[in-house]
Amino acid sequence: MVVTLKQIKFTGNKSLTDQQIQNFLDQYLNQPLSVDQVKSISNNLSIFYRQNNVIAQIVLPDQDFTEGVLTLEILEAQMGEVIIDNDQQSSIKSNYLKKYFKSSQTTELNLQFVQQRILIVNEIPGLKVEAQLQAGKKKARRMWLLKRLNLIVL
Repeated sequence: MVVTLKQIKFTGNKSLTDQQIQNFLDQYLNQPLSVDQVKSISNNLSIFYRQNNVIAQIVLPDQDFTEGVLTLEILEAQMGEVIIDNDQQSSIKSNYLKKYFKSSQTTELNLQFVQQRILIVNEIPGLKVEAQLQAGKKKARRMWLLKRLNLIVL
């Protein structure tokens, strides 16, 4: 089966603008696509998000797209709980580190923001921080995922 998409609708985006996403999706419009190619759009959009330092799951809900309209649900990762695993007695307070990593203006999880914060904290003499992202609780069919950031003070 081959289908030609005339329009791709999407919901749930906060980190990337409608225009950024539409520009990416335009490559799939007005050309014959196999069902497998249509299904791959969600994975490719997820990769596009990652290239823009955001983790997102793109859901392709059950639908009839034979009329040329496809709908995607975007579930962007959110900054969740920050856990400090401090085996060493550090002079830096755990609460300070938690606030420092959560002080972003938005709740979206931006990988570049986390990487920048780690580099800055690691400039503090006697402090070495590594980050581990862990999947958090997933809100069913809502527009977000929680992630947990473990900071390990070495």
